[in-house]
Amino acid sequence: MKVIVVGDEKTVTALRLLGIEGYVVKSPSDAMKLIDSYLNDPDTAGIFITSSIMDSIREQVNKIKERRRVPLLMEFPSLEGTEYRPIDYLKTLRTALGM
Repeated sequence: MKVIVVGDEKTVTALRLLGIEGYVVKSPSDAMKLIDSYLNDPDTAGIFITSSIMDSIREQVNKIKERRRVPLLMEFPSLEGTEYRPIDYLKTLRTALGM
């Protein structure tokens, strides 16, 4: 199983240095195309989407999350200077587990 990250250049580069597969996207449509391409990949356990990208595709991602549990779609804080927003990981985990 693998995890991928979709987002801005700084964040993706940092996570690539840690060995995580990542893709830099410049537009919301590019991000959604990439996410869609991994939704049916049985080897993909999770897709992290940086905050800077998630802001523009949140509605579409939430619709996907309502229909599917795998892969897990999660927002990941961006290193590109976006403001801090707390993420309720427990709520996300409960949703993923159907609780």
